[in-house]
Amino acid sequence: MVGESKKYCLLTDEAHDRLRIAIQETLDEPSGNFSGLVSEIARLVSLDDGPVGKILDRKTVSYSTLKKMMEGFDLELTENSYIKQAPPKSPGVAQARSKAFLPNPFEEAVFWGREELLRQIFEQLGKGGSQALIGPAGCGKSKILEAIVREGADRLGRDSNSFLYIDMHEIRDEMGFFNELCHLLDFDSCDQNQLRRKLKKSQKSYVLCLDEIHVLTDEAFFPVATRNWLKAMADAEYPLQLVVASQKELDMLFPESPLRSSPLADFFRSQTVQLGYWSLAQVTGFVGDRLQGTGVEFDMVRIWEESGGQPRWVRELAGQLYEAIVARPEI
Repeated sequence: MVGESKKYCLLTDEAHDRLRIAIQETLDEPSGNFSGLVSEIARLVSLDDGPVGKILDRKTVSYSTLKKMMEGFDLELTENSYIKQAPPKSPGVAQARSKAFLPNPFEEAVFWGREELLRQIFEQLGKGGSQALIGPAGCGKSKILEAIVREGADRLGRDSNSFLYIDMHEIRDEMGFFNELCHLLDFDSCDQNQLRRKLKKSQKSYVLCLDEIHVLTDEAFFPVATRNWLKAMADAEYPLQLVVASQKELDMLFPESPLRSSPLADFFRSQTVQLGYWSLAQVTGFVGDRLQGTGVEFDMVRIWEESGGQPRWVRELAGQLYEAIVARPEI
């Protein structure tokens, strides 16, 4: 969808009619006159007034904005419901931007603000260690894991296929986990004992990134043996290093008994990093970097407060504000 978000388009006549009917039904406005209801519509779909007004007037907006508007009224934006257009011109900010249109700098997700942490993780991996990342949803754990897989070969001088990633939300049970791991390793499907022997025999070092590992809490699908296997395979005898991401502390996730903590919690005791949401200074740094050279300025405190410092929402809110300012330069 990254490529889609850079499209600019407008609705076809048929899709525009469907949207207006959906709005009429939602707002109970049989006349179809929405001139005084733009702000209310914008609030319903979490957009600014400017882009909503342009859509109602059937003018060109970005694909991402149009998609959000349609989905806000339970409509699907299909390939047949919009027409691709050239990017809209913004003469009011032409002096701040080049004549060639600059895309919304917040549309594409970027890795930002965790470079030092990433360096420390690679240093730990280079020494043969493992790493646990603990923090709330949306704080950037997945982006760090993706960066490890993407940059690991260059950073550590290993083969690119030595860095593996599994999103545990996509795994249903223990068998599914081992089948997925065998697939990533290019092994025939096998059980955990066969996999252990194959890994040891391969004499190749692997880094396994496990995202959303807290799904392992379900004893019916992921027994203690699975966690013990992961811990054992990450010990020095075997060529498997772990980088795990969890929304909760590992000892809270795996209370095997009142007298014994989780094997993974014990293993990562001295190899755990706590992550949180961005501070005002971090939000200011990120947004300022993205706005550099655009001539646009934001109220950073507003973005920080409304987003709660969650990186994904900082980017989303900043992107909406950017589009509103470009579309209505008087703001």
